[in-house]
Amino acid sequence: MIVILHPDSSLDTDDGKAVMSYLSKKSAITPRAHSITGADRTLSEIYIIGDVGALDQAEIESLQGVEKVVRVSRCLLYTSDAADD
Repeated sequence: MIVILHPDSSLDTDDGKAVMSYLSKKSAITPRAHSITGADRTLSEIYIIGDVGALDQAEIESLQGVEKVVRVSRCLLYTSDAADD
């Protein structure tokens, strides 16, 4: 899961710190902060690693400073060694 903060809510603002604090209190997950600076804006994201299935996406989206939340699915590609058959 990726939490994207509003442009005016970087990880250093009260809103950004509150989101990190909220996520840090959740069990079975680890939040990791990341910022990318572009030409027009700095994108502040929080990557959530772990058991995100138990998290309420709408609840996280309702936090002050959160622009949007994106669920990331893990896709597995299965290949067969039986290609010569």
